[in-house]
Amino acid sequence: MIQKYFRGGGDKSLTFKVKTSEVVSKGILVPRFYWKEKITKIQREAKKKNISLIPIKHFLNEGILETFSGHGSPRGELKGTGDIPYIRVKDIVNWQPYIDITSLIPNEEYERLYNVKKSLKPKDILYVSRGSYRIGSVAMVSPYDGKMLLTREIIIIRMKDEQNNYGITPEYLLYALSHRFVWEQTKNKVFYEPCLPNIDDRWQEILIPIPNDKKIYESIKRNVAGIIKQQWNSKQNLSLLREEHDVFLV
Repeated sequence: MIQKYFRGGGDKSLTFKVKTSEVVSKGILVPRFYWKEKITKIQREAKKKNISLIPIKHFLNEGILETFSGHGSPRGELKGTGDIPYIRVKDIVNWQPYIDITSLIPNEEYERLYNVKKSLKPKDILYVSRGSYRIGSVAMVSPYDGKMLLTREIIIIRMKDEQNNYGITPEYLLYALSHRFVWEQTKNKVFYEPCLPNIDDRWQEILIPIPNDKKIYESIKRNVAGIIKQQWNSKQNLSLLREEHDVFLV
């Protein structure tokens, strides 16, 4: 007979109960996934700071966001033999995709793996969903990145409706996905499946912070947009160097 609850033992202050029906419906047997205390703590802190918390899945269901996985992996022997960047998990750094010259691939290999349905656009957000300690790291695609091939461990999040009722912009979403509240939630949703850390679709359950104070909200959006603009200006200047002065890669 199945018990109504799974119970932890030992110190009662460090244990909690989960309904069997919830475990069966979710098909997850990892205890920390059901640990509500961390979420409760985040909710209390968000309330004090006048911040609303909304699950990413809500924005997906509303059609504000859409998502798809990366392209795949090129043949190993071709890495470093071309001029098109292959972006892996380790290459998501400081909100930007880093170009590793040892992983550049030929155009023929890019075309073999390219899928028009997965074409990248400026302001697309790259989200690490699998692999080592980088899960949850994000970067934004710029107009100066050109062709890129993404490993499947990277999810692309695209803003479909920038005129949404929540006032969310791609730049703000980049910031929100980097927020401490989000990182704290991410820890509970990463499992080893089967031998590498993986968040799977559980990232969609993460609660995104949105300030209720309009002035604070707009200030954050302006600041982040300014940072992204500076990054893009640098990329534009580097791009001009490559084109006009024969710089191979900077």
